[in-house]
Amino acid sequence: MGFTPAIGETYSIIRYGSSAGKFKNISGLALDDGLFLHPEYTPTGILLRVKSVTHLAQCTGKPNHWGGESYAQSTESLCGKGCLLTALSMALNFEGVSELPAGAGMVPNDPGHLNDFMNQHAGDYNGAQVNLGRTVLTINDMFPGLRLTLRMDYWGSRAATNLLKVLETGHPVIVGVRSPRHLQDSFPPEGHFVLVTGCIRDANNEPGDFLIVDPAGYGHQRLSEYGNVDFKGQSDFLIQGWVEDPPENLTLVSFALPENTDLMVTDPLGRRTGFDPGEGQLFTEIPDASYSNYRIVDDETGDSQIGGEHTVSIFQPRQGIYRVTLTGLADGSYTLKSDSFTPHAILNPLVTRQGTLFRGAVQTLLIPVGTTLALTSVDQNSRQLRLATDTALPFRIEVSTNLTSWSVLGTVVPADGVASFTEVTASSTASRFYRAVSE
Repeated sequence: MGFTPAIGETYSIIRYGSSAGKFKNISGLALDDGLFLHPEYTPTGILLRVKSVTHLAQCTGKPNHWGGESYAQSTESLCGKGCLLTALSMALNFEGVSELPAGAGMVPNDPGHLNDFMNQHAGDYNGAQVNLGRTVLTINDMFPGLRLTLRMDYWGSRAATNLLKVLETGHPVIVGVRSPRHLQDSFPPEGHFVLVTGCIRDANNEPGDFLIVDPAGYGHQRLSEYGNVDFKGQSDFLIQGWVEDPPENLTLVSFALPENTDLMVTDPLGRRTGFDPGEGQLFTEIPDASYSNYRIVDDETGDSQIGGEHTVSIFQPRQGIYRVTLTGLADGSYTLKSDSFTPHAILNPLVTRQGTLFRGAVQTLLIPVGTTLALTSVDQNSRQLRLATDTALPFRIEVSTNLTSWSVLGTVVPADGVASFTEVTASSTASRFYRAVSE
């Protein structure tokens, strides 16, 4: 770049190509040594501030600080299981979330306090797994004006080129790698997580490796120390996501199940994503969707007995009814958690379905994504409406004869994502239009 950037310095964008101030098309914001040019929007334009990632360790101060604390209210410790939690804490700090609310005051955003925060908000942990997207949006709700979210466009990708694309937008990236205690195991990995902070290039400026911050403190500084990094094929890591201010449309839905139950999701057009144990096949037909099956390995003992889950996540999903096919991998109960947020990163209430499956048994659930209102039957005296929604919020059912003036007919509260409403009408009623408005 012709100069040596220092942390805290700022640079103004005067013009980029033929479009002034159009930040989203600017690349190359990841600098050497894990520094970033981070955008700050001002009334007169965009400033790029040189920033670095705050290094945090999951075992700091054990046993007198967070390293010895209980992870996700389990019998495990943060020092053993806190790698993903710590990577998220560092990513949030980078985006300006340096403090978290606690009681009537504020506390530093570190792994211990983030663990306490998540324990107090339902859904931030899926059992013993970190729900990255919901945690970020829960934090949004605590700070008026904050619009951060977890971007998951490349979730599950093993492409080094995709990882580089994200770094060049100025954001560190959370990735899954093999546990340091299982480096010889086959891929996909059993669960350790690091934060990727920069790209390492050769003398010809060609990318070859990535800089990382390892929460476990094993001393690894390059992603290649956890496996193959291939810029022409598949690498030994899985992109999880990164934290940033979202674009206009960031609708996302995810379905999560415990490790004793696998799942396959079919969208309204019949496209599938997920694993079918009966056919022994992984389907990846839904655009911008991914399937993952991971558990976090204890970084102290190498044990991975708690915390596995199967998840399907769909970015910008098509609205309608989704068919979720569950297959029992072992006898036991399950809780299906359906998580979603709107185009403007507004968190919907967590929707859960519970049941029991035996090993090899198959069950199908119908889950609405978005909100639809359909007229299901009409007779001389009544019209029946069916509401399908991915939220647990109440809805007003309104009617109009001209699409301009609307009257409230009543209110429905969805149960398992569905509600019915019947309007009693006279046989001579003219054409009528209906809509559902959330309260």
